[in-house]
Amino acid sequence: MKTLALNKVVEHIPSIHDILFLFDLHIDVPQDILDSNTVEGHLVYAPIVGRLHCGSTYVDHKGYWEMEGFGLMSIYKSDWMRFRGKKTSDYKYKWGGEDWDLLDRVINAELKVVRIKHPGLSLSTEHKSWN
Repeated sequence: MKTLALNKVVEHIPSIHDILFLFDLHIDVPQDILDSNTVEGHLVYAPIVGRLHCGSTYVDHKGYWEMEGFGLMSIYKSDWMRFRGKKTSDYKYKWGGEDWDLLDRVINAELKVVRIKHPGLSLSTEHKSWN
């Protein structure tokens, strides 16, 4: 259902020249992260997120960089429409793999994927901050 919901949300974005940013909850996102790393028709930004250990902050970074995750993505709506968004048929009733499928769809649309460790982009794993 997540893939279907995302595709429905994208339908309501008014301009094909707007950027959409897919991300999980509990992530601190710096304001300067999207515009310089997302180029319509060319570049999709899939930032490398820092996973913080409990008690750590983005200033005092104790944790590790999540190199394998592709759940965060910045992409123009026009580029999303080129490959028709997320594949809802395969992920209607199951969890997992949809991020990798989306990455494959981006690459097959001949878009380049930029991966950067962006300071300040971090995921908190401290459970009490999830309330």
